[in-house]
Amino acid sequence: MVHLLAERFSQSLKSLFEAESYPSTVAVAVSGGSDSMALCLLLQTWCRRNDISLVALTVDHGLRAEAAGEALLVKKWLGHHGIEHKILTRKGPRPEAGVQEFARDARYNLLFEACRQSGISALFVGHQQEDHQETFLMRLSKGSGLSGLAGMSLKTARDGINIIRPLLSFTRAELRMFLQNFAQDWIEDPSNESPEYTRTELGHVMGHIRNLPGSSAEAISLSLRRIQRAEAALLSMTEKAWQDQVRLNPYGFVGLQMDLFKNMPDEIGIRILAKAVQIMRGTGFRVKLQELENIAERLRTGVQEPFATLSGCQFQIRGVELLILREPGRDGLPVIPLGGERQMLWDGRFSIIDQKAGDVADGPSLEVRVLGDSGWHQLQPYVILPEIEKLPAIVRKNLPGVWSGEKLVSAPLISAESLGLGIANDRFEMVFIHALGSE
Repeated sequence: MVHLLAERFSQSLKSLFEAESYPSTVAVAVSGGSDSMALCLLLQTWCRRNDISLVALTVDHGLRAEAAGEALLVKKWLGHHGIEHKILTRKGPRPEAGVQEFARDARYNLLFEACRQSGISALFVGHQQEDHQETFLMRLSKGSGLSGLAGMSLKTARDGINIIRPLLSFTRAELRMFLQNFAQDWIEDPSNESPEYTRTELGHVMGHIRNLPGSSAEAISLSLRRIQRAEAALLSMTEKAWQDQVRLNPYGFVGLQMDLFKNMPDEIGIRILAKAVQIMRGTGFRVKLQELENIAERLRTGVQEPFATLSGCQFQIRGVELLILREPGRDGLPVIPLGGERQMLWDGRFSIIDQKAGDVADGPSLEVRVLGDSGWHQLQPYVILPEIEKLPAIVRKNLPGVWSGEKLVSAPLISAESLGLGIANDRFEMVFIHALGSE
């Protein structure tokens, strides 16, 4: 049983890694539950075979009195197996509501930070078959689209870290039997039986569904695989349409061909809108599907002006194109001090490169912020690049510049000239990162 499970586990990783590109070190999140304990032991065998270092990470989120003691117990268990282990402790007050969501976010933030500090790009987590199916049911109950119903992926990227879930085809019963063969105990999560939590109710509902005539855990997993196959096909179609119909402007906005919304299936148009909003707001940003559906319907039926503002983006129809532009919104656009880094990201869109980072001592303090009306007024005596004049006003005003107090000292997207401070001569470069490599 142990050997067969280990072989299945190894096979599940073959589709995720090429042998020649295995990372030198991987991390695994271990809460002490049966799923994560089994994952850690399976990973230990796989890592030894492939000469990979393994680090186990346990988060003490401080939301239960028992959490600190449980983290120490996990450390003791893994020490017996010779596995390096670190405890990550959250500081701060307990939230009044949304405890599970808060705990999940805090957990991932600590895990990602620990991985970044150690130069680790692969984080393994122990979601298994029941988790996968309950995620599907939860999203179904909330009106999710196909992307959501496809459930968890074996591998996803978030904040520069690859999250890997190799246990999605393994049942909790299999994993517990594996641990029993190792004579390895685990910690029962009390929230699994608490009616206070949505996941508990989902588990009960899923149990009833599996007991329906003709249903089973295997049949539900088969449906999930078929949904994922359909999702992969739609992703491929969306990418082809994106390449053919979308223009990434180097000044930080997206242009879509209006014909797309009449000639393509609605689902493709909606997905392209979602991708465009993510480019303008960052890949982790999510917008409600219903709002995108409403915009796509207006485009399909030929509704013109006035158009839409949504989630910090403005949608403008100009001729045969729909432009998706960044607007400041209530909170404004970022203000980022320049502090010695050679490269930084502004508003999730522009790479700011400081050619003299660290070389200039005792100079004025500088920061990157939007040009606004004041910046444009200061730019008037200088030579403005011709294509800038054709840009919508909302684009021109919301481009980044380098400021020293109220003095604009560099705006390389607008003018090739230095704007008054010798410190800024040929120093700064600004690039719309999403347009890199595009025509």
